[in-house]
Amino acid sequence: MNYILLAIPFFVLLIGLEVIVDQYKKTGYYRINDSISSMNAGIISRVNVVFRKLIPLAIYVYIEHNFALVELPETIGVWIFAFVLYDFCYYWNHRFGHEINIL
Repeated sequence: MNYILLAIPFFVLLIGLEVIVDQYKKTGYYRINDSISSMNAGIISRVNVVFRKLIPLAIYVYIEHNFALVELPETIGVWIFAFVLYDFCYYWNHRFGHEINIL
């Protein structure tokens, strides 16, 4: 579940509430440039997350497409074997992490 997308309407609602209260009390605390700056910082942080996930994926796809030694068929047996192999490697990496402090 993407909590950021669910939170956006509440952010907009709270910004509107802040503007209304500021106009009602005539405090002058609300400044649009501060809000825009904060929203831009939030957007940039989300874009950063997207790029941190897309760049390794693009590198993987490039290497797999250009340098794969074999091409495995897309059968259920291959998928089960890949899942078990991944789980096996994850287990040993996790276990070595407890045994060897460098990992």
